[in-house]
Amino acid sequence: MSVLFNEFALVFIIIFILSYIIVYFKQPTLIAYIIGGILLGPLFFNILSTSGYYKVLSHIGISFLLFIVGLHLNPKLIREVGLPSIVTGVGQIIVTVVLAIFLLTFLDFSLTVSVIMAIGLAFSSTIVIVKILSDKNTLDTLAGKISLGFLLVQDFVAVLALIGINSFIDFQTGTSIEIILLKVLVSFVLAGFLMFSSKYILK
Repeated sequence: MSVLFNEFALVFIIIFILSYIIVYFKQPTLIAYIIGGILLGPLFFNILSTSGYYKVLSHIGISFLLFIVGLHLNPKLIREVGLPSIVTGVGQIIVTVVLAIFLLTFLDFSLTVSVIMAIGLAFSSTIVIVKILSDKNTLDTLAGKISLGFLLVQDFVAVLALIGINSFIDFQTGTSIEIILLKVLVSFVLAGFLMFSSKYILK
């Protein structure tokens, strides 16, 4: 237990120092958290134990971040800033996917791998962007609303992409077409129910 306490103390001290440096240069504190995790992790110093506590805490932290994101992502934003968000969101995805596929196939990756990796590279991190906008108090500005609408469009496309990729993997592993179509149908029904709930039940 004392080892775990010492590790926690070390984590807080390093994050505090990094945060102070990052804030001094007027950058988001989220950068300090990411740098601290990289330095403390196995990629560099690997000074944290292999205890499962950190894994549990990381899951809790991500859950809180996703909760914060959910508080700020309102589908009604699409109505307010619909055209700019849709154009920039879809346009960025298409351009990034095409360029990434071209680059990855040039690097001798297979077409299937290139497409999957390109789709992953095309989407922005909603958690990071919302956290940065929240720290800078710009969520309610026009630029903030356009950014959130942009993220909503990307998240919607990401859901469709994940359904498509999962269906493709199931097909490659020999899953029957009926099971794949049933999974897709259930996914769309669930998504439709959540949209209906947000619009009417939680109104």
